Amino acid sequence: MTHDLSNYVGRSAVYVETQKMCVAVVSSVDTNEERAAVGFARTPGTFSCRLRFILNPGDDPIEEVLKEDYFPNTWKVEGSDREFFPESDYWQFVFLYGGGVRIFFQPTFVSRFLAGDVSWLDEFFSARHPT
Repeated sequence: MTHDLSNYVGRSAVYVETQKMCVAVVSSVDTNEERAAVGFARTPGTFSCRLRFILNPGDDPIEEVLKEDYFPNTWKVEGSDREFFPESDYWQFVFLYGGGVRIFFQPTFVSRFLAGDVSWLDEFFSARHPT
C-alpha cells in the first residue's frame, strides 16, 4: 500500500456504483501491500439516485430518485489503492468485467449531492480531463 487510508474512517462520501449514488460513511479500512478493503455504512434518510446512462443536452442527469432501502445498510469494496488520488480526495475501483465504483470525499460534493445536485460530477471530470 502506498497510502494511509485510516484517516478516512468516519468520513462521509458520495458513493457511486454503476450509475447509482448515495451518501455513506467509511466504517472500516483494512489494507495490505496489494489491496484495500473499505467498509461503508449508508447514511439513512439521505438522498440517493440513479444517473442517466445516456445524457442528451438539456436532460436532467438524474433519471430516478431511489428509495432509501435501495442500498444495503453496510457493504465492503475491495481494490487497489493505485486508483486513489489523495490530492483530489477521490477514489475509484474498476472491476475486471466492467463497471466500477467512484468515491468522492470532498465535503462540498457531499453537501451538494445531499441537496440533489449532481452538476459537480461534470465539474470534477472536466477539471481532471480538460478538452
